[in-house]
Amino acid sequence: MPDIATFVPEKIQIGISSCLLGNQVRFDGGHKNSYYCKQEIEPFFEYTTVCPEMAIGMGAPRKSVRQIRDGDIVHIRSADGSLDVTDELNAYCKNKVEELDYLGGYILCAKSPTCGMERVTEYKIGTNNGSKTGVGVFAKALMERYPLLPVEEEGRLHDLPIRENFFTRVFAYNDWRKMNQSGLTKHKLMQFHSRYKYLLMAHSPKWYRDLGYQCWLTFKI
Repeated sequence: MPDIATFVPEKIQIGISSCLLGNQVRFDGGHKNSYYCKQEIEPFFEYTTVCPEMAIGMGAPRKSVRQIRDGDIVHIRSADGSLDVTDELNAYCKNKVEELDYLGGYILCAKSPTCGMERVTEYKIGTNNGSKTGVGVFAKALMERYPLLPVEEEGRLHDLPIRENFFTRVFAYNDWRKMNQSGLTKHKLMQFHSRYKYLLMAHSPKWYRDLGYQCWLTFKI
């Protein structure tokens, strides 16, 4: 009799900001424990936790840092300028994202100068004047390296349409990755397109027609 474990689907791996799981990695030695991420999501996925600031040895508690824009350059510094971890963080993020190609999605901590997906406060150099125009250093490196990877902030997952959209993308992205890993063929591409036919049509009939035409061109080659 076959092992029952063979019938259990492999869990999709999701990256997540470490503080969202209750780990005390924030600058004040605290955390941003998310009940939703810990209790509602975790049973169905496998988490990979990352905290860039801890990873470069800043420790907790530690001096807080912020994004400071100087022309086209964004520095990661403490408010008083005594601590600058720009080079260390940029190097870590560049290397770390290369190790995360197995992930099926990522949940980020909002407003963080390293992990914020959007609306991170950027301060004009030499002032305390900030604008919510930044993207966390790690989040930016991650999204640039994997533009198709489903990425969302934890707080936004409490909005039902956003949550539904995120997890739909997670499962579709996982399906796409598995298909590519098994060897992409014209037949598999056609099957993939057929599986997501109605989902595509619900979002945009034009996109569905355009993708269908591209598939047809592929099959004609």
